[in-house]
Amino acid sequence: MASAPDAAVIRLQSHPAFAAAERRAEELRAAMRRHPSYQSRLHRAVLGEDGKGAMVRELRVLRGTTVLEFPARDRIS
Repeated sequence: MASAPDAAVIRLQSHPAFAAAERRAEELRAAMRRHPSYQSRLHRAVLGEDGKGAMVRELRVLRGTTVLEFPARDRIS
């Protein structure tokens, strides 16, 4: 262990290995954003599966032989 006067502080942001790792991570994120499967997943998440707005599912509750239906709404604002 170095004594207090001999200790050196190395800033990670200026270290070449740290800068290279950050650059690779950013390149990977950019490549993922450009990939078609990511684009379609993002599109579905924003617009919903039907492309009209938020996803709303149709719900059916079964009790015995009675079916209660709650229709899906077109869009949630």
